[in-house]
Amino acid sequence: EQIPFGRYLFQVPTSALGYRADASADSEAANRVVIDSEGIGPGNFLIADKCNVYGLHDWTQGCYVATSNDEADRIAQLSSPELRHDAHDLVLATNGAQLPRDLKPGETREFTFAAFNAGDRPSPATRVSILYETVEIGGGDLAPLPPFRGAPVTVSFTVPRAWQPGTSLRLVASVPSEGDADPATNQLDLDMLREFQPAIAGPTGPTSIAPASLAADRVTDVEPGTPDQPAEYPLNGREWFRCVIPPRGDLQVRVTGPEAGLVDRIDLFDADGRALHPESGSWQTGGEELFMRVGLPPGKHLSSDTGIRIWWE
Repeated sequence: EQIPFGRYLFQVPTSALGYRADASADSEAANRVVIDSEGIGPGNFLIADKCNVYGLHDWTQGCYVATSNDEADRIAQLSSPELRHDAHDLVLATNGAQLPRDLKPGETREFTFAAFNAGDRPSPATRVSILYETVEIGGGDLAPLPPFRGAPVTVSFTVPRAWQPGTSLRLVASVPSEGDADPATNQLDLDMLREFQPAIAGPTGPTSIAPASLAADRVTDVEPGTPDQPAEYPLNGREWFRCVIPPRGDLQVRVTGPEAGLVDRIDLFDADGRALHPESGSWQTGGEELFMRVGLPPGKHLSSDTGIRIWWE
């Protein structure tokens, strides 16, 4: 599945944190944030461009020199957001996002995402606005949140009539930033991924095939491509490829297109229909040809504009 672009919050037990001020960056006492993702295949990628750590404070201490309490309070409000904890801090997050599908221009739809108060003071009741190119097209209400508490947010919006089905739809969720410790987290980009028509269904992964039984209209004959001039073919319903084997070389395959990340393997079979797979060490084969199929998890599909690029090195 494609993970929605956005902002994600994860709870970290305080027992996992180190508090030694003299810890070096490469010592065991240092705090190191690592994202360990499962299910990331060769065609998948994960990018994280920013990481913040939030903490709930039992008390904070600030020392100010002033002629009166009022002046001390005024000076305290001039401190940076990283030090000014006496405020609410709303964070809009993609956790639990349920983005709508099959959108149609002009219709009204609902979807859900998350809000979290990372500040030390309760957040006020507010409105969440949904924007399309700076124009408000919907929204919803967000109830007050105690410090370090979150809640799902359900909003409704009208799909812009100017939006063209088949293209990505980017919306922005926004809450007022007045009195908020960090306004940068008061907005959240929401990408509604475009829909596609199923073209190739994921196979069940047999350990062998009968090449002679493959229908001719399901097999594409592949010319031996080179790194400079790879052979390129659309995956428009043809799931099998018959490749001529050169005297020597390594087969290189790259799936292209918006749903390429769904591909988790390339199934290879020799001329006799025997599967080639790493568990058996059978990645080498002779003969004049081999059969190749784009491998997908059962029940998954690729759109008709997905392609494949093949060459030998």
